Amino acid sequence: MILSFRCSPTLKQKIDSLIEKGLYPDFSAFCEVALENQLLLEESGSEGRASVSPQQSAPHNKPGGSATPRKNVVAPLVRPKMIESAPTKSTLTVQATTDGLPEDLLRDRTDGNAPFALPDPSPDLFGAGQGVPVDRWLFGQYNRLLPAKVSVRALCVIASAEGRDSLKLESASARIAEIAATFGDHLRRLDSNSGAHRDDAMSTAFPETGADGQKGRVRYQNHFVGHTIKGEQGGLLVGLKLAVIQVVKNKPCILPTKAGWNFALLENPILDNGVSETERFALAERNFLLQHVRSFVPVERFAYSVILEMLLRDVVSPEAMTTELFKLLSPGRKSEEAKEFVNTQRSGALGRMTDLGLIAHDRNGRNVNRIITPEGESFFRAIKNVSLVAAS
Repeated sequence: MILSFRCSPTLKQKIDSLIEKGLYPDFSAFCEVALENQLLLEESGSEGRASVSPQQSAPHNKPGGSATPRKNVVAPLVRPKMIESAPTKSTLTVQATTDGLPEDLLRDRTDGNAPFALPDPSPDLFGAGQGVPVDRWLFGQYNRLLPAKVSVRALCVIASAEGRDSLKLESASARIAEIAATFGDHLRRLDSNSGAHRDDAMSTAFPETGADGQKGRVRYQNHFVGHTIKGEQGGLLVGLKLAVIQVVKNKPCILPTKAGWNFALLENPILDNGVSETERFALAERNFLLQHVRSFVPVERFAYSVILEMLLRDVVSPEAMTTELFKLLSPGRKSEEAKEFVNTQRSGALGRMTDLGLIAHDRNGRNVNRIITPEGESFFRAIKNVSLVAAS
């Protein structure tokens, strides 16, 4: 089908600039992705992201600020179905060690001290004890936490080596996606050596290098580094309050928060201790993230509490869990069409909880159920005083 529409010269020039950078093969591909993205935005509702704020200007970004944050949009991909034709090759080069690890992930490239004052995270729209509709949970396609470690580590190393100006969102996210792709190739070698099951693969969510991996790298940029949509910020780092997006010198920049910096520099069994074929995180990292979620990320804390409570009631099959989560949709969202979205939300939360050791897989042939671990039970006991009443 061929469609025609009016487009201002300024808008066309901006799109042409993206095409010249190799982000889209042609104008038609850009338009198709834009339409798909808007449909996803309309269908997915709001996820609870904070607005992009000019540096040191928005009062609600200051500790103790009284201004009310803007209502936030869902965190769909900025380019959810990127290039369908042959993608162009990246011009970015990632330097790697002899072990195949990108140099921009090495802790010794920082001296441990942040090169600038680290921003506080944006305030959350949900308070402690407040129910969170399932459509306001972190976007389900943020389905692993190891990418958050890689992205925020790279962010901190780049900032230490090159300064704050190197963290402009467009260039930093593309660079970090290339770093993640090189690291992903390393993880795929580990998966091959260990014979890991697909559900347990270390490389899940990581893109590939080369021309064939460009769509995956763009997806990684938006999901696991950061993106903005009409002045709103999103991505896993923002959702977990490990980073914020601020306007610096009229350009959106992604900056690690204090929690992001501290988490980035914690020792990791894959990045810092040689080869690990089974452990994504050290105990100190898992404990840090769990305490961080308990204290500062009420949306994620609520998601964990709901799922752990279901598992304790022996609601373990994907179908049974989706049926219960469907009841937690925002008013007006309860339709048959929303079930696929709820499935995605469930799968994403389960993936993140698996990385934290709160749940484990119970395989019976083709069926895979989740079971709560002792760590999961302990975490649930620690947060059980938080209300599980769904928002209505």
